[in-house]
Amino acid sequence: MRFILSFDGFLKKLSVLDFVPLFLIRVYLFFVFWFAGVEKIENLEKFSGYLGALGVPLPDLASWLVIIIESGGGALLLVGLFVRWVSLPLLVVMFFAGYLVHLKTDGA
Repeated sequence: MRFILSFDGFLKKLSVLDFVPLFLIRVYLFFVFWFAGVEKIENLEKFSGYLGALGVPLPDLASWLVIIIESGGGALLLVGLFVRWVSLPLLVVMFFAGYLVHLKTDGA
């Protein structure tokens, strides 16, 4: 019985670190989205042309929207601001990226 009580006390002390796994996931996702957005900024003409070739309407505007959502969303994820609200546009961008690139084309 004493072991169970001491183990319970140990687990209660560990509960202080409950935020660590979610924080590490947010840091990882920041790097994924931030560098994806920065890469698109560096190759804006190429990315915009690629969206136009896929048939996306207004490819210039769409490319800037994707860049803002990925870079800004990644930055907000890192600091933990509006995480639930930022996840929705990121989810939409990832859904359409998966649909347009991987299902509609050969996956290049």
